[in-house]
Amino acid sequence: MILDTNYLNEFIDDFPIGIARNDTTGKLPNRFNKFLIEMFGWEVSDIDTMDKWFLKAYPDGQYRNQVLQLWQEKINETEAQGKCYSEPFNVKITCKDGSLKWCEVRYYRKDNFVYGTFVDITETNNLTTSLHKERNKYIALLESAQDGFWMVDSTETILDVNEAYCLMSGYSKDEIIGSKISAFEATQDEEYIKKNLENIIKNGGGLFETSHYKKDGTLIDLEISVSYAKIENGVFFSLLRDITERNLDKKLSDLRLKLSNLVHDNVAKELLLQTALDEAEAITNSKIGFFHFVDDDQEHVSLQVWSTNTLKKMCFAEGADFHYPISEAGVWVDCIHQQKAVIYNDYESLPHKKGLPEGHAPLKGFISVPQFKNEKVVTIVGVGNKESDYTQKDVEIVEKISNIAYEYHQRLLAESKIEFMAYYDVLTGLPNRELLTDRLKQSIALSNRTKQPVAICYLDLDGFKPINDKFGHETGDKLLKLFAQRFKEHLREGDTISRIGGDEFILLLSGFESQKQLKEILVRLIDTANIPFEIDQNRIHISCSIGATIYPIDNSDTDTLIRHADQAMYRAKEIGKSNYIIYTPIENIDSQENEKLLEDFSHALGRSEVVLHYQPKVSLYDSSIIGFEALSRWNHPEKGMLYPASFIHIIENTPQEIALGEWVIKEALAVLNNWHKNGYTYTISVNISPRHIQLQGFADYLEKALSIYSNKFASKLELEILEVAGVTDLTNVVHVMNKCKNLGVKFSLDDFGTGYSSLTHFHRLPIDILKIDQNFVIDMIENSDDLDIVEGVIQLAKALKRPVVAEGVETLEIALMLLYLGSDYAQGYGIAKPMPLDNIQDWISSWKSNKLWKHMMKYKDIEGENSINVALFSHQMWMKEIKEFLTGTLNEIPVSEAICQFSKWYKGAGRTRHGSKESYPFLQAIHHEVHEIADDIHKLMLDNNIENAKKQYKFLKLRSKELKSLVKKMEKQ
Repeated sequence: MILDTNYLNEFIDDFPIGIARNDTTGKLPNRFNKFLIEMFGWEVSDIDTMDKWFLKAYPDGQYRNQVLQLWQEKINETEAQGKCYSEPFNVKITCKDGSLKWCEVRYYRKDNFVYGTFVDITETNNLTTSLHKERNKYIALLESAQDGFWMVDSTETILDVNEAYCLMSGYSKDEIIGSKISAFEATQDEEYIKKNLENIIKNGGGLFETSHYKKDGTLIDLEISVSYAKIENGVFFSLLRDITERNLDKKLSDLRLKLSNLVHDNVAKELLLQTALDEAEAITNSKIGFFHFVDDDQEHVSLQVWSTNTLKKMCFAEGADFHYPISEAGVWVDCIHQQKAVIYNDYESLPHKKGLPEGHAPLKGFISVPQFKNEKVVTIVGVGNKESDYTQKDVEIVEKISNIAYEYHQRLLAESKIEFMAYYDVLTGLPNRELLTDRLKQSIALSNRTKQPVAICYLDLDGFKPINDKFGHETGDKLLKLFAQRFKEHLREGDTISRIGGDEFILLLSGFESQKQLKEILVRLIDTANIPFEIDQNRIHISCSIGATIYPIDNSDTDTLIRHADQAMYRAKEIGKSNYIIYTPIENIDSQENEKLLEDFSHALGRSEVVLHYQPKVSLYDSSIIGFEALSRWNHPEKGMLYPASFIHIIENTPQEIALGEWVIKEALAVLNNWHKNGYTYTISVNISPRHIQLQGFADYLEKALSIYSNKFASKLELEILEVAGVTDLTNVVHVMNKCKNLGVKFSLDDFGTGYSSLTHFHRLPIDILKIDQNFVIDMIENSDDLDIVEGVIQLAKALKRPVVAEGVETLEIALMLLYLGSDYAQGYGIAKPMPLDNIQDWISSWKSNKLWKHMMKYKDIEGENSINVALFSHQMWMKEIKEFLTGTLNEIPVSEAICQFSKWYKGAGRTRHGSKESYPFLQAIHHEVHEIADDIHKLMLDNNIENAKKQYKFLKLRSKELKSLVKKMEKQ
């Protein structure tokens, strides 16, 4: 027995795992092998009994009881099964040094001996725990990711999926796991999937785009990134990113580019809208698309446009009703009634449907989306017959495409309008000067071939400005439209009527055989103008004056022909309203009156009848006076003071024209000399006729005149050249001007923009200063076309680094607008009318005390759109006048809305630039109320009811504040 025991002890000690032996009879002591002692660090004496062992190995009483219970369960289980050993189980054992070890334990029973084996699995257990933690992290990562995740085996079966993919697809995990890839693929068949996976295995991964079916039958666009791992016969790990919105943005961006190109090509609007519909149809997987415009009355629909697919494959109904009442339309107009998009996925079940016209495709379901502008429905866009149900997402897509289509439709209209504006007058629809010039050239060419004359007639309405002032700008516009329409109807085929600005028109007449017949035509036209116009229950009388010249009797170029007709028109006005004059070249003139005027003028200079009046030019930046323009006046002994328009055309192309030009230069130099002696540094500009500047002796005369004063102030003399076609020999003129500039004088180009010559003059002539014609400046706040021209001229001058003088500055508002636009200098009645030399000193003193002009620069840096700032400035000045009227500083105030500068802006530049904005229509009501309150204040003050007038003024200030706030709100829209 002892031998056996020794042998057994040696065997146990040599065994490479921990072993503990217990003799159930108690005859032999407990035995622990060396490996177990070394494993846990205990001395044999520490654990020589089972009780000691359990106390040391499991010091925590609760855990010790759990282990003892586990041991007993294993013993019972083993005995019940008739086995001599148990299944392994894991326990946590405390070592002598306090550390813990996880051990795999087995229970063995042999005769009277019970054995326990202990295998240290601490590292394995830690690794397993770590792996569990990593797995949990991995699961948490996949479940929290926004991108979808698939794990797929080599048979294309989905092994795992995360919650993100379930959310984007609508399927549950149970529905996905175990399915094949092909069950979800919308663009790849099984053969393609197989080849794709083979390429991924070959390359170790891949990135591609595809589409999957969602549970509701709709599609989702995906970008899939796949990696391949050679485990368990190969596993594919896929990240699936939803790129539906990204692809939609790309499609919408491509659509914008496509529509932009169509606008550039000026295609029919139907093609533009159809292109957008085709895209909406494709993106929403629909088969029908429609686009309808809603009239401003919100009661009629017009301009039906259908998608390409609809017209070719789906709908063969008659498309006759292109304009019909909404009340008679089908359920697709419910979006108008409900003021929101409607989704009908079961058309047949709709109780209020009206049925479809014969030939119309069967309708399964559709969405109809309204588009709003200024709180009104402007379009209805819809798609229909999608295989699955429409959703709010489809509505959003159609809304986006509808907005894009409408935007580019408006751009197409704007482009067409711009093209129209290039050749036609926007107000009347008549040809403008550009188109007129082209037609005049054609008429001249035809006249040269047929030897038939053509009459160029310059027509101006008599008394138009008083009508405009009395009835308002809007009535004036209506009068111009009606006048244009009436004259178009009275002209013969082949004749042309053109509006060239304001109340001025040009007619091209042909088909007459004699001057007598032409005169009869002109009389008939004047009689036509004399017929009263009925406008807004007002009976308005107006007449016209006509000046005409006949080609080839007047064998001039196009610009000169127009100018001669213009001169004849002014002569017609001089002899009375409702008259005409036919221009005759000066050498053959048969007018006794003109002959007498020419004779009188030949003595006028010698009799000192001609005088100069001076109109100041000031800086817009600091209101400083920079100089004066010298303007001729003829103090006729019988007719009184005559302006240049009354005599310049009489002396044109005569020696008197040159004599006047030389006299003006001599007088201007004498004034400059006097100013120089008194310390003044102002400039003087004088007008030089085209014929005068072309003379070879002009530069010599100027040099001689300057030498009298030793060229002291040559730099203060400015020569203004009128922008006319009379400058024929540009090369010669450039040579003469350069000689003059070498003497120190400067040149300005006068009346720029009137169209009498091309930009050639500006580019080729050595011009120092540019003057903008007053006809564009005067009305630019109420006429957006004039405003655009002025802005364009200023930008051109700035690009060429030339200062700009704007003529026709009659109000502070015009001056402020010019300041915003970048004009340097201003000239006009708002600053001063031309005055005799003796009045200049008093005016200078008065001007220097003008605070408004002096401090105008402080308004320049106000943020906002220029025309809005000017309109608000005008309103502010008007409110200031109301206050001064209340305090007695002013004796009268302008309360008429028709002549209000803000009102002119609202109906002019305001309408053009902001008319489509949401707040624009509401401005008029508030502004009208403001003027009504001002009118009440005016009446109360006249009745000496000052207290009530002041109360009304408080209310006026509140409404004025609301008006300004609404304007600023509109500006941001």
